Amino acid sequence: MVQTKKLLIGVGAVIGIIVIVLLGLMAFAPETVQEAVPHERTITIASGTYTVDPGTTRKFSFSVPYDASDVRVKLEFEAKGGSGDDIIVKIVDSNGRVVYNSGQVTKVYTTVNLYGGGTYYLVLDNTFSLISSKDVTINAKLVYIG
Repeated sequence: MVQTKKLLIGVGAVIGIIVIVLLGLMAFAPETVQEAVPHERTITIASGTYTVDPGTTRKFSFSVPYDASDVRVKLEFEAKGGSGDDIIVKIVDSNGRVVYNSGQVTKVYTTVNLYGGGTYYLVLDNTFSLISSKDVTINAKLVYIG
């Protein structure tokens, strides 16, 4: 009788250990582990109509994660005002390096590739105009894989 009790206790202990091990393995099964799968992300930098006074700029800052890839800005804008209905749009990095310069234009649809992570500035530049304000309708989106 005593041996039967010891045997049952031993068997119960072994079964208990096996159950604990199996539960531990199930916790790390591939179905339950979430992997960080990179996917395309889109962030609005600027959207709407903005007035840029004569001789001034309007800046929008945005940040690109350092681990991001395939980084680009999708940019659409149209300027109205003054004799030329024009504006300069730039993208500048935190060191002041101009990554994109539209020149003095009325309307642009483009995609600008960026070279890495960090802080950037989208600049609406009306410094060339001494008299006229410009109304700039813009849709700028940061797109990257991360």
